[in-house]
Amino acid sequence: MQYNQSQTYANSTGIPPTNPVTAATAATIPAIGTVSKSLNAGVTAAMIGGTAAQAAAAYPDVIANGIGIIIDASGNVNAGIGILAKTPQQLEAAGILKPGAASLVTGLVQRGMSIESAMTNNLFTGVPGAENLQVLLNNTFAQAAAQIINFQQAQTAMTMTGAIVGNEAPGAIAGIVNAAAYVGVKSTVAFLQNSKNIGNIL
Repeated sequence: MQYNQSQTYANSTGIPPTNPVTAATAATIPAIGTVSKSLNAGVTAAMIGGTAAQAAAAYPDVIANGIGIIIDASGNVNAGIGILAKTPQQLEAAGILKPGAASLVTGLVQRGMSIESAMTNNLFTGVPGAENLQVLLNNTFAQAAAQIINFQQAQTAMTMTGAIVGNEAPGAIAGIVNAAAYVGVKSTVAFLQNSKNIGNIL
């Protein structure tokens, strides 16, 4: 089955949530805190800005509408949410969606249900500023905070694999952490195992 934005909204039982953020502001998404000592506030802000710019280039419909159908980093049809085009899996990992909710939402979207219908309020954990889909879309700080958690998880996982130590200079690990947060730890490690790729990811 082929998916596109118009089909998604045509299947909707309601109007898509209003997205208060334009593509012009996507690159200035606020950073709340830091990923780690190595990835300080300035680097964290740059990493989030880069993620926002990447989302705007890859998924303009998501940026324009707040939500949209995407092909995620695993090559699967999925939901893209907010100005960072976060997947349900990334939101679940960040603690915004309840355990198991991501698979449910993705499965429903893949069967043709609209994102706003699939992401019901009871699937959210109640994190302040992200209590439901509409609140999350209206809160760029909550979206940035979720991204920071995803980066922290990625850095921890990459440290555990031995790919990084964790106290390297920002320029040495920012790209690796960003890649692990986006495509996953396993794919990033496999990429790094080929030494000629290391220069391409940093």
